[in-house]
Amino acid sequence: MQRSARARGVTLIDTLIGIALMLVVFAGISEVFVISIDVVTNAKARIGALALANDRMEYLRSLAYLSVGTEGGIPAGNVPQDETIELNGVTYLRHAFIRYVDLPQDGTGAADENGITEDAKQAEVTVSWDDHGRARSMTLTSLFAPPGMESTVPGGTLEIVITDASSTPLPGASVHIVNASTTPAIDLVAASDADGEVELPGAPASSGYDITVAKDGYSSAQTYAASAALPNPSPGALTVAQGKTTSATFVIDRTGTLTIHTYKQIAAESWEDSFADDSGVATSSGMAIGDGVVTLASGTAAGSLTAKAVAPAHLAGWTSASWEDTQPAGTAIRYHLYAGSTLVPDSVLPGNVSGFAASPIDLSGIATSTYPSLALAADFTGSTTTSPSLTHWQIAYEEGPDPLPDIGYTLTGEKTIGLDADGAAVAKYSRSAATDAAGTDELDQMEFDTYDLAVTATGTYDVAESCPPTPFALTPGAALDAAVYLADHTADSLLVDVRGSSGVLLPGVALTLTQGASQWTATTDSCGQAFFPGIPAGSAYGIVAAASGYQQYTESGITVGSGSRLSIVLSQ
Repeated sequence: MQRSARARGVTLIDTLIGIALMLVVFAGISEVFVISIDVVTNAKARIGALALANDRMEYLRSLAYLSVGTEGGIPAGNVPQDETIELNGVTYLRHAFIRYVDLPQDGTGAADENGITEDAKQAEVTVSWDDHGRARSMTLTSLFAPPGMESTVPGGTLEIVITDASSTPLPGASVHIVNASTTPAIDLVAASDADGEVELPGAPASSGYDITVAKDGYSSAQTYAASAALPNPSPGALTVAQGKTTSATFVIDRTGTLTIHTYKQIAAESWEDSFADDSGVATSSGMAIGDGVVTLASGTAAGSLTAKAVAPAHLAGWTSASWEDTQPAGTAIRYHLYAGSTLVPDSVLPGNVSGFAASPIDLSGIATSTYPSLALAADFTGSTTTSPSLTHWQIAYEEGPDPLPDIGYTLTGEKTIGLDADGAAVAKYSRSAATDAAGTDELDQMEFDTYDLAVTATGTYDVAESCPPTPFALTPGAALDAAVYLADHTADSLLVDVRGSSGVLLPGVALTLTQGASQWTATTDSCGQAFFPGIPAGSAYGIVAAASGYQQYTESGITVGSGSRLSIVLSQ
C-alpha cells in the first residue's frame, strides 16, 4: 500500500511538471505568433509605402524638367508637398521635397566652372505611417537633370543654418519657409541635413521670406513681421537678392520645466502661556493653576506640570525656551523638554534629564526632522507652607516657509525680438500668471533663457528672498524649481545677494548697512541673500560685507527705494 501511494504521488508530480512545460511551450508559441503577425503586418505596410513612394517618383519622372517642383516650393510646380492616403487599411502621409542641387562634376559653389550652381533637381519622397504607436517611414531619392545645357535659374540662394545652444549643428529640424509676395507664393517645409542646414538655390529674388524653425522637444525660433506693436523686428523677414546667397542662423535647443513656488518668508514665532487658566496645560499633579500663576497646591510639597505640545505646521527651526518664575529659599523649579512622553535626551539637549534652572535654553541644536513637536515641563519642590511660582513660559521657533496661494507674478525672458515704437526692447517671452492654491505654478516646454520674476502683489508683499536669485537661467532640458519668499510689504526695502568670484552664492556673509549714524545688520541665508525691510528711502547708504576666506567688500552711494536690489561679488 505504501509503495502504491508513492507511485501515485510521483505520477501527480509528473503531471504537474508536464502541464507547466506545456504552458511554457504554448506561451512561447503565442509570443512567436504575435511577433509573426507584427512582422507580416509591418511588411505589408512597408510594401504599401514603397508603392506610394514609387508612384509619386514615377509621376515626377513623367514631367518635363521645368515642371518638376512642388506647390509652394523652390522650385515651384504642381506636385503637392503633403498628401494623406488610405491604402489597405493603413493611413500614410506622403511628403515630397524638391530642390536644386549643385553637382560636383563641374565644381561646386564659387569653384563651379560655369558659375551655375543649379545643376539639377533632387526629389525626396518620404512616406510615413504609424505602426502600433511606433513611427515608421521610408524615403526614395532621385536626381532630375535638365535635358540640355545647364542654364542659370533666376533668383538667389536661401541658406538656413540650425544649431543648438552650444553652436552644434542640429539635423532633423523642421524649417517652414513662407513668402506670400512671390509668384507663385512659397510655403514649404524642409528638414535640416546632417550639417544642420537647409540650402535652397533658385529662391526667387524677393523680400518677405518668413522662417520658422522647430523640432519635437525643442524650442522654436523664427523671423518676425513688422507691426504697430513691433515696428523694428529682429530678426525680421529675410530678403533674397538675384545671384546672392542669403544666410541666417537659428538657435533652438531642448525645452525644460520651470516651477514657481511662492512662500511666506520664514518668520520668528512663539508659543506662550501666562496661565490665565489651565487651557495650555496637558497634565499636572499637585499644582494650583490660574489667575496668571502656577504654584504648588495647598499643603503639597512637590508637584509637576507639562504644557501642551508645540507642533508648528511648517517648522523651520527651534530657537529657545524661556520662563519667568520665583523660587523662594528652600524651593526650586527644574524645567525639561519633552517629545511626546519622552524626555529629549542629553545627547541632543545637554542637561535636559536633570533639568534647567536658568532661563533661556538654547534649542537651536534640536533637529526639526527628529523632533517636530516639543513640550515644556516643570518639576516643583517646596514645602507645605512655601511654594515656588511660575507666571509665564514660552517656546520660540522659526516657522515657514508657508505656501502662499494665488500670488500674481510676471515672468520675462532676456531674449528679445526687436524694438517697439519707443525704442524699448520687446521680450520674446513674457507671461503674467499666478500660483495656484498650493502656491505653485508649473511651466513646461520652456525655452532656455534667463528669466526675471516680478511679484505683482507689490502693495501686499515684498520679495524677501528668491532661490535661485532672480534673474535665473534655465539651461537646455533642465528642470528648475524657483522658490520666492515674500514678506509683508514695507514702503522701502533692500534685497542683497552675495556671490563669490566664481558665481557661487555665499551663505553666512555678515552684512552691515549704514546711513549716517543709523546701522542695520543681517547675515546671508542658505541661498546667499539677506533682506533689509522698512528702511528709509535714500541714496547715501553704505554697505560692508565680510566672510571668512574673502576680502572685505565696501560700497557707498547705494540708493534704497521700493523693492531695491543689490548684488555683491566677494574676492578670495
